[in-house]
Amino acid sequence: AYVFPFDWLKLKYKKAILKITDYSLGIYCAHRLINRLLEVFLPKLALHSFEKCILLYAVCYAACYFIDLIPNKYTKLLVK
Repeated sequence: AYVFPFDWLKLKYKKAILKITDYSLGIYCAHRLINRLLEVFLPKLALHSFEKCILLYAVCYAACYFIDLIPNKYTKLLVK
């Protein structure tokens, strides 16, 4: 993804991609834990794999966003 040529994209799309991928490290580190919590607390959630992927990404993004709001530089380093 790093070498993908984004030059042809409009600025608003570039900003959207940067915003969506802002917490990539935190999402990567938290996705297995949050997936397990979803399986434990919502076992009857009937989602197919792509839908579950989107839900998992959204929940992980929200968790990282709230962790980033904590006014401590060390907690910010956990997710960025």
